[in-house]
Amino acid sequence: MSVTNRVLFSDNGVLVDLTKDTNKFQSGTATIADYTAAQDYLYLGSMAPFNHFYVKMATASAVPASMTAEYWDGKSWIATYKLDDETSGLTASGFITMFPRRDNAWNVESTNDRGDQVTGLTTINVYDMYWMRLKLSADVPLGFAISWIGHKFSDDDDLASEFPDLVRAKMLLAYGTAKTSWEEQHAKAADLITQDLISSEVISWKGQILVRDEFTLASIQKVAELIFNALGDDYLDQRDRAQAEYKRRLDKSSYRIDANSNALLSPAEAVSRSGFMRR
Repeated sequence: MSVTNRVLFSDNGVLVDLTKDTNKFQSGTATIADYTAAQDYLYLGSMAPFNHFYVKMATASAVPASMTAEYWDGKSWIATYKLDDETSGLTASGFITMFPRRDNAWNVESTNDRGDQVTGLTTINVYDMYWMRLKLSADVPLGFAISWIGHKFSDDDDLASEFPDLVRAKMLLAYGTAKTSWEEQHAKAADLITQDLISSEVISWKGQILVRDEFTLASIQKVAELIFNALGDDYLDQRDRAQAEYKRRLDKSSYRIDANSNALLSPAEAVSRSGFMRR
């Protein structure tokens, strides 16, 4: 599940919509043939604030670069006070986590509507979104390709800590001849976790999840459940145990979610009782 609703690339001011391709985990690939640091941006639009997402690279950048992130406060682009870029400038797949400033709120904005203007987005019409833009510090003349932007709460290292047999080559090959990781299942697990939280009225929007580690243990069990279910009748007992443990781990008294929609975890939100999952 993508945390963003719109993904746009600005090629020297000319906007290219990458939304469709970056929302597809398996088949989507958004190619950027040439990136010029002095003029290009990657814009992310969302219906609500968010603070992290995962970028899966189809073709990684070959140029080391630092990344900066800015968000629109209603008047201008404001640099985040902190950015954790595990992609190292899109040279690898990884998480990007950013933190808005407390004294500059991230505000919802339309583009070219009722006199609203978002710098860099004046050639399109998009209503009521929160906008962020990413910029690299160096030119990437050979470009790069983004496969997917979305949510994940676990990876194969996490899975191996509880299900070491599942990450062995033999088990991967039993699932599919070209299978080398369970990355797709981790992404699907995040989608299902988010849907469960929404249906149980813990959250109303996926971007409210500010601390992804809060759901790593539940995600491990959901991934195992998905794998065992696909492997067939011989694994139904393991599937049922993983399913039961997933429900137990997700049933929490506090989820540390963004209740006030500012993409920052306040002390009150960190300890508040967010409600219980209903089964």
